[in-house]
Amino acid sequence: MDEPQIADIKIEPIHEKLNGALAHEVYYECTFCQKTMFPLVEDLKVMYANLSGSRYHCPFCIRHGFNTRNSKHVLILSFRAIIGYYYHYHYDTPTFEPKLYYSEIKEIVDFHVETGLTNPVFYYDPETYLWFVDFGKVGHGRKKISVNDTLKTISNILLCFNLNKHLVSPKIHVLYNKYAEAMRKWYENRTRPEGKRMLIPTLLGCGAVPNPYGFTIDETKDFTSRDLLMQR
Repeated sequence: MDEPQIADIKIEPIHEKLNGALAHEVYYECTFCQKTMFPLVEDLKVMYANLSGSRYHCPFCIRHGFNTRNSKHVLILSFRAIIGYYYHYHYDTPTFEPKLYYSEIKEIVDFHVETGLTNPVFYYDPETYLWFVDFGKVGHGRKKISVNDTLKTISNILLCFNLNKHLVSPKIHVLYNKYAEAMRKWYENRTRPEGKRMLIPTLLGCGAVPNPYGFTIDETKDFTSRDLLMQR
């Protein structure tokens, strides 16, 4: 039997609101991290080599082995709701002078990356602002990171955002508990909240203004590096 070619691989494109018009480019969604992207020829080769049924994984997930069964131990989380809030509330404001400049937001993002990567079980995708925490390496034993050290990394990352300065009435413990409680449940039971594949807490109830300047707190969960770079 002849070996199937890349052109024979069937991938379903994600649904986009195009108002009936044809799209010039087709973007695909990663099965694991749900990243949308336009695959290059090189990406298709990698995808073909790692294809399992009709599942498609982006090069980042394949590179880190998140396309295997070991992904069941990986919890995806992000702090991009904070970054999105800072951008909309402190930078992209109707006022003449922003409260935070683009360079300051970029420094905050870079600082939180440097801090998180000091923990060897934390992996980071700069395109999506997503963190991947491998709980297969968390637990008891000489070669494993303790749960407390994992939660300490979360606490250190939150410190990078200087929430006391940038929120109206900050309740950092409330935000930290959103991460801590979900991560403990994941560690003990490997269960996610129903209908939620990623842990991306918003600043609602943590000192953020609910609906400032026409955007909602919930919208900040989808903020990525593309949103930041497009507006520079």
